Amino acid sequence: MLPIALLMGKTRTILGLLSFALICVLPDANAQFYKFNSLSYAAGKHAAVVVTTSSGATGILVAVSEQPHSVQTLNPAKFSSADSASAFVKFDPATNRYTDLVLATREYKIQGNISLILEVKTAKLRIAIDQSGNVPYLTIVSDNAESPSIIGFAANQLILNLGGDLPVTLLEANKLQASRSELHPYQVQPGRTLILDGVEFDGTRIGLEFPIENPCLFSGAKISETKSSVDVKAANSRTNTSRAISDFLVLNALNDRLAVLDYTNGAFGILRPLANRDAGEIECGFTTVELKK
Repeated sequence: MLPIALLMGKTRTILGLLSFALICVLPDANAQFYKFNSLSYAAGKHAAVVVTTSSGATGILVAVSEQPHSVQTLNPAKFSSADSASAFVKFDPATNRYTDLVLATREYKIQGNISLILEVKTAKLRIAIDQSGNVPYLTIVSDNAESPSIIGFAANQLILNLGGDLPVTLLEANKLQASRSELHPYQVQPGRTLILDGVEFDGTRIGLEFPIENPCLFSGAKISETKSSVDVKAANSRTNTSRAISDFLVLNALNDRLAVLDYTNGAFGILRPLANRDAGEIECGFTTVELKK
């Protein structure tokens, strides 16, 4: 295990590199999350996402309200507790992890990955957290309109804000949990604590850890670039340039593919295991995926 000082140094370097990727963060034509001040985003008239950076309260606040609010003046602090639901995900810079889920009536410790739904009669947001990589990753998905939208954060920094089915399918965090029918998301509803399977959750810790058996995650895997294509199954026309997994931020992981962000140019893409050329050698292909129309 790396010493904490070295680990945090690597994390700060990674987050610094992400600033280059902010060229990809501007909302596309289909995005529902509109930026209405330096740290706040609105998903229509009923939902808000606020990034907080104050000492002792660093994290991401997500709230939905049954009553409509002007996007320009959207303020979760003014939402009525009777017809709104909110959740604050606390981020600890010292450990580089999302550590706590704070609701209006109760607080829970986060361990590993979670899926959470905030829902009122007029709005619904889905929060997912994946902490299996070197940088914790949180996404919020809005399905309130004809086309879904996703906003994503690496630690406390915005890295994506996109609309459409493809970005949601590829980039939503914690896809392994969502793909398993026996694992259900937690829910937050107005005036209630955390709900799981229709009843109030009486535990103090939430989240699960999932072992990922994708060989592309191994430090010794050799990664070659393939043709840029929206067809994420393409794995032809490899280049001879070999890269390492440390060149990428893993956004979500399945055993057969990784959705990643390329630190060098801010491009989104898919990593897939390829047939081994030599016994014992792990080779993976990186395909850039164009997510904007």
